[in-house]
Amino acid sequence: MKYLEKLIARYGGKLSGGFAVKMPHNGIGSSLYSELEHQEMYKNCELKLERISEYVILAKVGEIETSNAFISLIITGEFIRMLPTLSKLFKLVLFKGWKALALEANSKCIGCESCMKICPVNNIRMVDNKPSWGKHCSGCLACLHWCPKNAIQLGKSNINIRSYHHPEVKLEDMVRKN
Repeated sequence: MKYLEKLIARYGGKLSGGFAVKMPHNGIGSSLYSELEHQEMYKNCELKLERISEYVILAKVGEIETSNAFISLIITGEFIRMLPTLSKLFKLVLFKGWKALALEANSKCIGCESCMKICPVNNIRMVDNKPSWGKHCSGCLACLHWCPKNAIQLGKSNINIRSYHHPEVKLEDMVRKN
């Protein structure tokens, strides 16, 4: 937020407010959070959004929240919870290289093409009724999270990525409209 504030000031503007909203993440270690914890994060987010909306509607000026994600992870104990996953990831990359984390579809894949349709960079094509990833993956993991059969994974190792998305968003909302 401080960087954004400086950038806006450079062009003669002023940042009126800035807010940090904790949401469930969908990356490495995301399966460490229970469904109940995700629901609690969504509930807290809704409350925070009411406060943010009031700020915008009333054109309030002043509050700019900042946070250091790493410090926050340590204080809340989330970093300790993630250590086994981070250790597994480190060993995997150290001994097998980054290619060990290449996206792939397992035997649960039904060839529905959802992954191909949702890819924001058109990096997936279907080969023999299975997804095949090109060289231009943006790393968004939308294919993994929106697979209806949870058939997509990063390599053959379980590094605790929980397939999830916001409960109010549907696949149709995410698919590119051509």
